[in-house]
Amino acid sequence: MIHELLLALSGYPGTIFTCNKRTGLQVSQDLPFLHPSETSVLNRLCKLGTDYIRFTEFIEQHTGHVHQQEHHGAQPSQSGLHGIYLRAFCTGLDSMLQPYRQALLDLEQECGVAVFIRMLFVVVQFQLLFPSVMVVVEYIKSQKIHGCQILETVY
Repeated sequence: MIHELLLALSGYPGTIFTCNKRTGLQVSQDLPFLHPSETSVLNRLCKLGTDYIRFTEFIEQHTGHVHQQEHHGAQPSQSGLHGIYLRAFCTGLDSMLQPYRQALLDLEQECGVAVFIRMLFVVVQFQLLFPSVMVVVEYIKSQKIHGCQILETVY
């Protein structure tokens, strides 16, 4: 299940961790072998994967590329947002995601019984960062912020 969790955190849901546009990534309800407390911890981790998917979709939508492989068939920009400041913001957002990607890669390369506990320790640092950045991304999308307004929004 560790590999499925790493894939979900990388933006690739499956049968154990499912993705819904409304609720995001979640542990499948059809897993009777998980205790409710385990499900709760896994769903907290899935919030990071949900934010990661939304970040990469935002980058893909506004720049036409993403650092890693294509995610969930992101559509071309329909929001009307464009410009060099938005592209710069997306580049910075992509750079901010690089330590997260590297942490997931490092966790995948480790082996042993304590990988899950280590995973909790490694990704917990992103549980404060991702929601804050998601607020900025959602504000840019909802208010159709562009140009120099992006600098003020980020500030």
